Amino acid sequence: MAFWKRRKSISNLAIEQVASFYAQLAEGAVVADASGRILMVNAEAERIHGAAHLKIGPEDYAKAYSLRTLEGAPHPLADLPLLRAVRGETVREARWRIVRPNGTSVLAIGGASPVRDDAGVQIGAVLTMRDDTARDVAEQELRRLNLGLQAEIKARIAELSRAWELSADFLAICGLDGLIIACNPVWSRRLGFGETTLFITPFWDLAPLEDQEHAASNFALTRGRKTPVNFTSRVVDLEGRVFTVQWTLVAERDRIYVSGRDATLETRTAAELEDAHAALRQAQKMEAIGQLTGGVAHDFNNLLTVIRSSVDLLRRPDLDERRRRRYIDAIGETADRAAQLTAQLLAFARRQPLKMEVFDAVDSVRRLKPMLQTLVGSTVTLDVEALCETCAVEADRGQYETALINMAVNARDAMDGSGRLSIHISTSDQIPGGRAASAVSGSFVVVSLTDTGPGIASGQLERIFEPFYTTKAVGKGTGLGLSQVYGFAKQSGGDVRVGSQPGQGATFSLYLPATTKRLAEKTPAFELTEAVAPQRHRVLMVEDNEEVGAFGRQLLTDLGYTVTLARNAIQAQALLEVDPEAFDVVFTDVVMPGEINGLQLAKRLREMRPDLPVILTSGYSDALANSEGQGFDLLQKPYSMEALSRIIQQGGRATVAE
Repeated sequence: MAFWKRRKSISNLAIEQVASFYAQLAEGAVVADASGRILMVNAEAERIHGAAHLKIGPEDYAKAYSLRTLEGAPHPLADLPLLRAVRGETVREARWRIVRPNGTSVLAIGGASPVRDDAGVQIGAVLTMRDDTARDVAEQELRRLNLGLQAEIKARIAELSRAWELSADFLAICGLDGLIIACNPVWSRRLGFGETTLFITPFWDLAPLEDQEHAASNFALTRGRKTPVNFTSRVVDLEGRVFTVQWTLVAERDRIYVSGRDATLETRTAAELEDAHAALRQAQKMEAIGQLTGGVAHDFNNLLTVIRSSVDLLRRPDLDERRRRRYIDAIGETADRAAQLTAQLLAFARRQPLKMEVFDAVDSVRRLKPMLQTLVGSTVTLDVEALCETCAVEADRGQYETALINMAVNARDAMDGSGRLSIHISTSDQIPGGRAASAVSGSFVVVSLTDTGPGIASGQLERIFEPFYTTKAVGKGTGLGLSQVYGFAKQSGGDVRVGSQPGQGATFSLYLPATTKRLAEKTPAFELTEAVAPQRHRVLMVEDNEEVGAFGRQLLTDLGYTVTLARNAIQAQALLEVDPEAFDVVFTDVVMPGEINGLQLAKRLREMRPDLPVILTSGYSDALANSEGQGFDLLQKPYSMEALSRIIQQGGRATVAE
């Protein structure tokens, strides 16, 4: 009995030593004796429990510290980690909840183990724990977030699936071999193929045969490329109908993602719109042709009326010499006006042959000033200001001066014969943009005419250069003056710009390319002499029009020339091949039927006989308008006897154009 008491005393001492050791730990510790009575709860355990150390028995431990299971139910006494250790078990990683007296809850995690003395006899048990609330809260929040994320993912997947199913676009996922792995229902709905057929068909095989290579090459281009590939091809449905589809393909790893928008209606609409635009343009062309034809017919009918009436009067047997001369002069003047009308039309169309020469734009204006003053009248003040000593241009001097006259007359009419007309000559490094035209850089001479008239209405600015468009009263103008300015400027490599504000007058600026070439030397005027027995008197005349040919031959014969008439270039060339020295000069029309025109004939004759003068004549020729005669002299139709005699006498040494 004494031994037992002594043994018990040793055991109590040992467990107290254990309690003293665990009291110093940083983690929570609870020490019980062999009966399960709580001997010690250290400071960290008291903080976790939210209550002071209570020396109570095992039956009251669970109640005193309000121990709960993880689910929140009262913890079974027999299952408490500490009491299980009292029974000799070792408990690892147990979890339980503690409800503090203040109502807060703590998740505790820890383990319990028996305490034995040196002889191996169990003398108590130790429970160690730590506060795992923060991690538990984090895990719960993470679980909540995961559940929310899963729900969000499910919702997004459902939305994408819905969009995939309802999309009107062709959506598909293909392998690198072109086979469709997945596609939305529109493929079957629009093309009529089942999924089984679609999944064994390469993407490009859905196109017509003529489009398959194009689709396959673009599909191959997608592989290994990070940026999308866009192209248009067609697909054919089960019944043979063809759709136009705009495809976008992009590669990602071993997949090609395909999106196609049905552009059949858009393509058809675009084609129909283009057809409508073409029809509108054709209608506008026909309207313009109708206006042009009407204007030409109106003006020529007026001229022909004068000519026809004069001819009828000339046939009267009782006509005296004075009236006969008057009617003949009327016919000549009317023919000149008709020739001028044709020249203005050709100028607008940029089809007039230009005689290019280098001249000073300032000098031409100054020499022309007296004539311009006469044209505009004494009640219009005419000023000329030049900001350059010599403004050299390379253009047709005659057409240039005609353009100045036309602009001056237009300004005079705008001012109703009274006001100020200022002519300003300068240089510029560009033609500014205007009338839907972009600015053009370069070196230009600018001749600007500014009037003090009422200005030009905005609705008229776009039409002022149209042939036969005029705001003047009937009989006051043909509407061809400004169109000649426009055509001459464009054909010369320049342009015309107009600036105007209602009530503030208008400024017309003619831009011509400047040149650094030397000015042409002035030649003495040619004096017409009798054209009888000239030095070069054998003329080969080439003219396909019988009436013009007969008239020209008669003129030359009357002037004392020996004339041989050839009906075309082939006949003329054959005559010269038979006897190259048979003629002193060749006078040939440019526009002729057959394989060779007059300009081509002239080039061949230049090779055959470089010393043989060749004179060209034409009323209109694309070849001449585009090549400026290529070094050959030119007599424009209609020509007079004086002009014909002059150019033949000169033997092709000068150009005369009427």
